[in-house]
Amino acid sequence: MAKFQPVKKYVGVVYYESAERKHLGKPDRCFYAVFKVHGRKMREKVGWLSEGFTAELASQVRGEKMRDMRLGKDLAKKDPTLGEVWTEYYTWLQANRKRPDNQRWMYEKYVEPALGHKPLSAIAPLDLERVRRTMQKADLSPQTISHALALVRTIFNRATAWGMWQGGNPAKQITFPKLDNRRERFLSVDEAQSLLAALLPRSQDVHDIALLSLHCGMRRGEIYRLRWTDVDFEQGTLLVLVTDEHGKGHTRMAYMTDEVRGALLSRARNPGLIFPSRGGGVSEDMSKTFMRVVDALGLNVGVTDRRQRVMFHTLRHTFASWLAIDGTPILTIKELLGQKTLAMAERYAKLSPDHKRAAISRLPGLVGQSSERDSGQGT
Repeated sequence: MAKFQPVKKYVGVVYYESAERKHLGKPDRCFYAVFKVHGRKMREKVGWLSEGFTAELASQVRGEKMRDMRLGKDLAKKDPTLGEVWTEYYTWLQANRKRPDNQRWMYEKYVEPALGHKPLSAIAPLDLERVRRTMQKADLSPQTISHALALVRTIFNRATAWGMWQGGNPAKQITFPKLDNRRERFLSVDEAQSLLAALLPRSQDVHDIALLSLHCGMRRGEIYRLRWTDVDFEQGTLLVLVTDEHGKGHTRMAYMTDEVRGALLSRARNPGLIFPSRGGGVSEDMSKTFMRVVDALGLNVGVTDRRQRVMFHTLRHTFASWLAIDGTPILTIKELLGQKTLAMAERYAKLSPDHKRAAISRLPGLVGQSSERDSGQGT
């Protein structure tokens, strides 16, 4: 029998872990909303973590149920159109997400024309395959196609969670495009120096942010969240806060170069964030100054493959690439980048063939020394 565990953060939400199902290498979790009907305790399934259902979503389902019971309503429409569910979902996005219009644009551009008018019961996996083919013919990237299909999947999940739909989710029966967004392009030393030199007179902030990414391998969001209390000039370290897609965080250590130390020492040290937004909070977007300087330097002239284009993330990729070329062990690069798995850093291994060749060239000498020790032990 399933053993339910309460979710401390959300009242009335419980889950159990499957003994068979796995998600991201761990037992999959199934969430339930708990409430009372006429004094009797009820437990309603919301869905599995692997299917996109979370404790937060289960809490929302519970809240909707309790609201409906208080008002004596049954708002559930069992076969709405995708557009009707989208209207409810977009309202939720506006109240709960910072950039709801990103998904609105995706829906209106790629999803609504083909599926918005259809009842959920009429949307089959083949319909989603047709959306995929249409987008492929328009030469859209696998990432954009994947985002559009994921949006349909999310809309169905929300419809189920909100009691608007009791059927299946066709997006779970299709294969999403394989993504290869790994950047190949990294800057030469001359290119990097030219970029920093061109940024400095345009914006001290953008120059210093770019320097931190290039010399410390930090992500843009990590730099934006950096506070003066995270800086240890004596040890030459930066305490970096890393957050995942679920908002959970951990820390890692980054190490200052002399250039980074000098840049930070020259800045006014007001309490709080080192690079606050104009409103004083954590910035969200990169200044357009960065790409304007990249374009002015001609770093992307004639480049059509997005993986080869110089973007802000290219600086972090350059940091790791330079370390690999210098013979830094891949495990060390992984730790400095704050990557979860060694596989994520292994792509840099191909940049250090000379380092591998040098290691093999030392092998005969090591073997010879070993033979001499063995001979000495035997006399």
